[in-house]
Amino acid sequence: MPLTEKRAREALEKMRHKYRQAREAWELRRRDRELESALFTQGLQHEEIVANEKEIAADEAVETANMIRPLVRAATAATFRAIPTIEVATTHDDPAGHTRAELVERAARSAFLNGIVDWDEFHRCIAWSKQGGLGWMEILFNPDAGREIVSEESLFEEEDDFEAKDEEADLFGERVRRSMREGEIETVFVATAEGFQNPDARTKKEIRQFFRTRLYAEDRAKELFSKDYFGKKIEAFDGGRDTMAADDWRMSQMQDYGEQEESLVEVVEAWYLPTGPAGPYPNGAYALFSGATLIYMGPNWLAPKRLPFVPFFGDCIVTGSLHPDGMVEDLKGIQQTHNFLLSKMKEHADKVLNPTRLVPVQSGVDASAFTNKAGQTLRYLAGHPPSFDRPPGIDQSMFQFLEYLKAQANLISGYHDFTRGNLGTNVSGRSMILARENEGLTREPDNVSFQISCLEMVQHIIHLMRQFYPDGRMFRVLGSDGRWEKAEFMAEDFDVAQDLIIQVNTGSPTTPGAQFTEILELLQYGALDDTPQAERARDMLASKYYKKSTFDVASGDRAKARRENLIIQHQWPDELAVATFDNHAVHLGEHNQFRKTTAYEQLPPDLRMKLDAHCDEHEDLQEAQMIDLQGLQSGGPGAGPPGTVPGEGNPSGAAPDNAMLTAGGQGPDALAEGTDFLAAEQPANGV
Repeated sequence: MPLTEKRAREALEKMRHKYRQAREAWELRRRDRELESALFTQGLQHEEIVANEKEIAADEAVETANMIRPLVRAATAATFRAIPTIEVATTHDDPAGHTRAELVERAARSAFLNGIVDWDEFHRCIAWSKQGGLGWMEILFNPDAGREIVSEESLFEEEDDFEAKDEEADLFGERVRRSMREGEIETVFVATAEGFQNPDARTKKEIRQFFRTRLYAEDRAKELFSKDYFGKKIEAFDGGRDTMAADDWRMSQMQDYGEQEESLVEVVEAWYLPTGPAGPYPNGAYALFSGATLIYMGPNWLAPKRLPFVPFFGDCIVTGSLHPDGMVEDLKGIQQTHNFLLSKMKEHADKVLNPTRLVPVQSGVDASAFTNKAGQTLRYLAGHPPSFDRPPGIDQSMFQFLEYLKAQANLISGYHDFTRGNLGTNVSGRSMILARENEGLTREPDNVSFQISCLEMVQHIIHLMRQFYPDGRMFRVLGSDGRWEKAEFMAEDFDVAQDLIIQVNTGSPTTPGAQFTEILELLQYGALDDTPQAERARDMLASKYYKKSTFDVASGDRAKARRENLIIQHQWPDELAVATFDNHAVHLGEHNQFRKTTAYEQLPPDLRMKLDAHCDEHEDLQEAQMIDLQGLQSGGPGAGPPGTVPGEGNPSGAAPDNAMLTAGGQGPDALAEGTDFLAAEQPANGV
């Protein structure tokens, strides 16, 4: 129900007051520091000279060798390598629950690759957080994006009865068609100069208000917002130049619009979550205003109740403050000293290359006769030649000090040369591995913070899918083979009972070379085998490899066997079927684990007999496959390719070396997994 005009204006004044408080708190605490960090990152590290109107002497050098930008890029790249593997657990231990959890898990993992997470915006957010300490990602559903939906009514609309009205016609008096679209979930980067939380918030949980500002050209603002909250046509916006005049920081980051600066309009989105009595909006409120013009006010439509903004923090958390200091803050002094030395070295180099000329008065040479022309001839009186006062060369300690500053910058930032690919000389591979591990340990808290923020962003995406996707909508997910697949959305599959569980700090290698080397070592020692010994080895490696689906080649068989255990345990009417392509060893292992539990012992005798008979079938098929395998290895029946006599073309009578490959193209592993490849290879005529 709309608010009365009096109450709406009172609410607007309160929100404007809260907005000014939030913005002034940022300007007082963070504005100058973040502006300076942005200038240092961009290499504009002498801007303070111009800002203070300091005159630069003609012989004064102002040199910059930006060490900060490569370190920020290295920090951003290292952070992207820490994107977590998201897992989804179900609260219902039944086949349907596991199926739903698997679908939601695939949707969550695919969000970073199918376009929902805009990588350009995400990149800007992470780079901004590394630079200034904090960046925001906004996650919302845009109903005007996505594939266009064409209805039958729109194909047969009558154009003759149309009368041009202001709200229905474009600039040429033509009818504006309101096309229907599916809508898309969008992620947008919000800088700290464009998003302000309540100033008393010290943690994410304490954020109850958020103000998101947007700049529009005046004509664009009038096109988007033609009427105010009370239905009156907006003739002019009063949230324009007067509001922007104090925002020198943001204007300094924009292009020079010249006269158009006067027509820029600032529109504020205000999000509010109640802390006390709910009032008219128990789910929170959302308002849109520009200055004293109220454009919209209504309830927060997001379910469950939340703010659609996720903070991504920098590398230096400050105790008692929501805003961390970015990595640039600690590098400013080193960069200034580095620039000062380079500037003085440049001045000294100019003196070496253009030394002072000493022209004796008795030489008879006019000083103005000297030029920069090579091979110039000068006439002078004998005994009084001109000379140069050459200063000594640059002391070597200056170069050593520059290297010291570079090493200090690497040490303070935590991102060393080998992170950026500079291996150096006489560095062993083991030393590099240890250095990289130590560097990873130093950044581990920051990686955990980043991964938790990624999890929160994915949770927002899952909530929006459930709230706005209609049943039956198709969306893209990654299949088990890494290919894109279409999945059908059903709201019941994305219910709030599903809990997203983040897999923090997997410790997996982050470069292709390191991954390849580690995989070879694991293969060499058999740590990837499907054996109890290999599983114990992965268990000893803790969370790095234990029970990871990447290494569980029999995950399908394992899941099927567990479903069969649930069928017996819950006495469902489903039948237990054994297939020849089952991995019988995995099935028996899962069933035997279940048969050792009290849940199995408490089952009725007929159900225990049913599972025992099912296990006997697996054992019989496994034994038959082992007999076939022994026959192949001993040169018995089935040793050669189908249709040949064993021993022909092979004097020893033994099976050829490639018998495993010619028989089904799979090798002995196929037998262990229950593949009856001999029958599959038989020709249709049985010859």
